[in-house]
Amino acid sequence: GILGILTTWNGFFMGSIRLLSAMGRSGLLPGIFNRTRGRNRTPVFTTLVVGCICIGIPLLGRNALIWLVNMSSLCALATYTMVAISFVALRWRDPDLERPFHLWKSHIPGILILLLTVSYMVLYLVMNMTAQEMRPVYIMIFAWMMAGVFLYGFAELHRRDLTPEQEQNLVFGRALPEKRGGRDA
Repeated sequence: GILGILTTWNGFFMGSIRLLSAMGRSGLLPGIFNRTRGRNRTPVFTTLVVGCICIGIPLLGRNALIWLVNMSSLCALATYTMVAISFVALRWRDPDLERPFHLWKSHIPGILILLLTVSYMVLYLVMNMTAQEMRPVYIMIFAWMMAGVFLYGFAELHRRDLTPEQEQNLVFGRALPEKRGGRDA
């Protein structure tokens, strides 16, 4: 059981570091999040920030952990919904974009997944709307959203002088694949 918890923690730890580092590279976070050191180009500051958070969170106690798990559940559902929306939008907007695999009727799975994730989110919200322990969760989500608005404003200051190609290279680290005609992926 402990090894299962540690492997999950390790995956979230590494994924968070990569995400924050990429956000620092693209200008969505201050550049210090992308500063690297050494031969392996390790993002030291980002690793320290994520490490301190991961070590400190369990010390907040059982109630705080329950709030964080509930918040992350709702945020995960919102993330899945956004991914499904992006999938459907890209399939309709750029049907000839080169993709790693072919899907028959490529927009239908995305629409089904979108309906499923929205249904789960509605169920989650309706079933937990009046729960007393959800009030701190909603407050944390609101604070998280305000932090996102602030960071978006920070990023806009940084990105206003960039061309679309420069912005694309900062976000993805390279140019996106070119469109190819005649292929529905």
